[in-house]
Amino acid sequence: MWERRIRMWSGVVVALYIIPHVINHALGLISYDAMEAMRRGMSFLWASPIGGPILMLAFLTHFLLSLFVLFRRSTLRMPVWEAVQIGLGILIFPMILIHVIGTAIAGQVIGFDTTYEYLISVLWIAKPMRDVQQSFMLIIVWSHLWVGLHFWLRLKAWYQDWFILIYAFAIITPILSLLGFARIGRQLEVTAANDPKFFDRVFNPVNDYGSESVNNLLGLEFIGWYVFGGLVASVFVARFIRRL
Repeated sequence: MWERRIRMWSGVVVALYIIPHVINHALGLISYDAMEAMRRGMSFLWASPIGGPILMLAFLTHFLLSLFVLFRRSTLRMPVWEAVQIGLGILIFPMILIHVIGTAIAGQVIGFDTTYEYLISVLWIAKPMRDVQQSFMLIIVWSHLWVGLHFWLRLKAWYQDWFILIYAFAIITPILSLLGFARIGRQLEVTAANDPKFFDRVFNPVNDYGSESVNNLLGLEFIGWYVFGGLVASVFVARFIRRL
């Protein structure tokens, strides 16, 4: 069906961003410079006037079609793998909101480069509970991605031949990603403790923007939650009306 094909290929576009992005975190096990070098390379593509809108369109298309598939189903009884895939896909939207707002949107609105130094300082040092949330988000996104890829590619001969290596990659990469992020987080924590001006320098663009303006920007997360709740609720209301 057309919606499944569009959902599949929009997911592939998102996967082309997510897989290198997770690998990027893992480079923290090598060095901060390695992380930043890959981030700048990815930003050249995905933060460009063409790449950025394509990625955002692919993500929104994938999410909305997940809701549409849920609406179209004659019954909510389904295989466990499909329920997990749809459920994780729907959960990604609210979990990723603050990440998108704090990086892509904040970078564009305030006009600064959201480096790993800034991002990790926020999550690891300033707001550690957000770090826990983003870690769960990484696991949810990664799980959704690989469940989808597996059931798309499982009948391909080359996938079956390379399955063990692909499976190992899917398991090990997020672990290395979290470890790389944590390693740089500890390094920046030491730097901040020894440099009284560290936070002033790292957060200078945000501080110059003004606390009220920053709070208004972060308030977009709550608007996103309301939109998310409304969309999910509308699916179940529409299913109920259809059965009348």
